[in-house]
Amino acid sequence: MPAQRTAKRPTLTMLVVATLVALSLGACTSSSVPVAPASQPGTSKGDEPDPLKELLRPLLSPFEERLSAKDGLIPENRTLTASDMDVPAVANLDPELRKALQEASKAAAADGIQIVVTSGWRSTRYQKMLLDQATGTYGSPEEARRWVNTPEKSTHVSGKAVDVGPVDAMVWMSNLGQQFGLCQTYANEPWHYELTAQPGAVCPPALTDAANN
Repeated sequence: MPAQRTAKRPTLTMLVVATLVALSLGACTSSSVPVAPASQPGTSKGDEPDPLKELLRPLLSPFEERLSAKDGLIPENRTLTASDMDVPAVANLDPELRKALQEASKAAAADGIQIVVTSGWRSTRYQKMLLDQATGTYGSPEEARRWVNTPEKSTHVSGKAVDVGPVDAMVWMSNLGQQFGLCQTYANEPWHYELTAQPGAVCPPALTDAANN
């Protein structure tokens, strides 16, 4: 007689995948299938946690937290300049900082240099995620703070800081940015500029790092 096969018990992963497929099929046919009304607030059923949602939370949470341009994230394959007002990373910058950077960009272009905005305004959520990532990278909140400020202290969140690139633009800004009042804020971040001086005046000394701000 052929050997009998022992039925395998479904794993949690298989159950989750099956559930997602079922939900997708249900969404595709929702136009023809009546949907039961949601439980009203205050009822015992409505106050109970949704077991399905709790089961899928570990899979869905990364997508719920995904950043977008609305958080100041710069779209992929986009070379951003100080004049790109359709992107929140630029549009939400302090107007005086943005104007100074636009003027500097015109002067740099005359020298054959393109100043690219690599990071500008950021949402609180975006800044917190960067700080969390830096903590994981550098091993401690204290070390991470040398490179990424807290949302409460970040001048990116307040729209008063901009990061520029590439390297030739950083060099140009280091030499001529002060003509527009744009100064390198931190010694360890040659890309980070703020409007901290009057045009043509001497920039204040750069701080060692963001932790000393």
